[in-house]
Amino acid sequence: MKLTIQDPQTLPVIPNSYSVEIKLMAGDADYYESLSVDGFEPGRDDELLEDLLRLLPRLRDFYPSGRGGSWSYSLTRVPGFEPWFIGDDREAFGGEESEERSEDYPRFSFESEDQKRELLELHGRISEFYDRVYERAQSLGLSRTFYAPEWPSDATTNYEIECDYSSHEVFYYDEHSVKRPVKVEL
Repeated sequence: MKLTIQDPQTLPVIPNSYSVEIKLMAGDADYYESLSVDGFEPGRDDELLEDLLRLLPRLRDFYPSGRGGSWSYSLTRVPGFEPWFIGDDREAFGGEESEERSEDYPRFSFESEDQKRELLELHGRISEFYDRVYERAQSLGLSRTFYAPEWPSDATTNYEIECDYSSHEVFYYDEHSVKRPVKVEL
């Protein structure tokens, strides 16, 4: 047997940043998908990182027994889901359109006007975060696109509902882009 070490594969990552890798399940574990939210700068993005890490378990808790064959299942009903996982629909939140969007937004009911205002402010901060991450990636010459990830749809349901949240891990990429696991205590 002959083993030849090939050129190393380097992933296009933003150094000195945290990344959240999310594992998703489709159907009855028919297949798994994954996505990541990258580019959290230590000290600058700590509140946003904490918000995301607190949101993820709520996605599981929203349907604690699974969707049970229900087609009305939608993670968009979980407050805070959409600003993190809107994909390329970046104009839906933040900027001038946020107030206009807020009028048609109630896919879920707000407990108060304060809760609605807080969620819209969060949308704006997350949108600014994604803009910053994209600009930072471009300045580093990274070819990978760092936009807001879009939560995948479940192919076993003809793409009518989202995949289920399964788990997540947090990693830190150091100045040499070495990936290091992070233990999180909320």
